[in-house]
Amino acid sequence: MYDAIHGVPRPGLPSLRHANEILRHFRHGNAAVAGIMGQRVVGLANYYTGGRGQSEAWLHGLAVDPDVRRQHVGTHMLGFILDHMKSSGASICKLESLPEAVGFYEANGFREHDETDDVNRLMTYSF
Repeated sequence: MYDAIHGVPRPGLPSLRHANEILRHFRHGNAAVAGIMGQRVVGLANYYTGGRGQSEAWLHGLAVDPDVRRQHVGTHMLGFILDHMKSSGASICKLESLPEAVGFYEANGFREHDETDDVNRLMTYSF
C-alpha cells in the first residue's frame, strides 16, 4: 500500500500489502483514517491529538493513491482530521511535509515555518 500510494518504496518502512501491516505502521498515533472509494482504500492518515487539554496536535502522515489524486480525497481526509483535532481541544496542528506536498497543505490553511531541515518542511495550522 505504501509503495502504491507514494510510488516508490521508502527505506526503513514495510511495503504495506496487508491490513495487519497497515495497522502496525499506523499504531504510533492515537488515530488513523482511511479514505475509501468503493471497496478500495485510496488514502491513509495517522495523527495524534494528545488528548483533552493538550493544545498541540500532530499529523504524522497523509497519503493518497496517485490514481485518485486531485479528486479531493486528501482534502476530505484532512478536513475530518482537523475537525477531530479541534473538537479534542487542539489549538494548533503541526506536521512535517515533503517539499512537493507544501502546496497542498498551504491550500488547506497551513503555513510553512522558517525552521525547516533540508528535506522536510515544518508547517502549522491554527484553529
